[in-house]
Amino acid sequence: MIRDVKAIICLKKKNMFWNVAIAIIGIVAMIFLMLYLWDDERANLYTGLYMASFMALCMCVKVCFMAVEIPRGLSFGMTRVKLFAWNRVWDFIELVIIFLPVAFWAENGVYLSFKLMVIFFGFNMWLEGIAGNSILKLGRVAWWTYYVLFFALFMTVPKIIFSILGFEEVLNLFFDRILSNGADQLQIWIGIIAFVVTGTWINWMTFRKIEVRFVS
Repeated sequence: MIRDVKAIICLKKKNMFWNVAIAIIGIVAMIFLMLYLWDDERANLYTGLYMASFMALCMCVKVCFMAVEIPRGLSFGMTRVKLFAWNRVWDFIELVIIFLPVAFWAENGVYLSFKLMVIFFGFNMWLEGIAGNSILKLGRVAWWTYYVLFFALFMTVPKIIFSILGFEEVLNLFFDRILSNGADQLQIWIGIIAFVVTGTWINWMTFRKIEVRFVS
């Protein structure tokens, strides 16, 4: 286990600057939400849009890291199972750092920060399983495809949300139910857990099926 911990730290240390930069951006944005937008009637909508935008930004950076880290990790002698598992541990540590301010500023902050971490982790599993692993397998063709798609969505989705009558209210209600601690939390958590488990399974299935010549 100690050997695996040293290996994953060795894999991540060259990209530590970018990991820290991403964490700082996330923390500053979260503090801004807590201080200036949390009492707004559409605070949950803003939080949801922030999570989606920040997740997309993180994924663009992480995909570049994956192209280097996965081959190196396998060259260290780590099995795919261990490499996959330790990467998930590292992801969760980063999320703890990013969402730590929520625990201090928001009402029921510890509970909310934990829920955000789990949701964010699920999004990461889906995006990495679909986009990240396909880029590892297909290379530049897939990378440029997702690059163009990302900026197209980034430019068009906000306009769509705020231009369609009633859509903004529907999204705000959706995020309000997701981020609240109301009486329907059992159903919400069942949905979140199913979302995370399915995303992790897809990530693992696509990761383990990448041909060796692409990752070694």
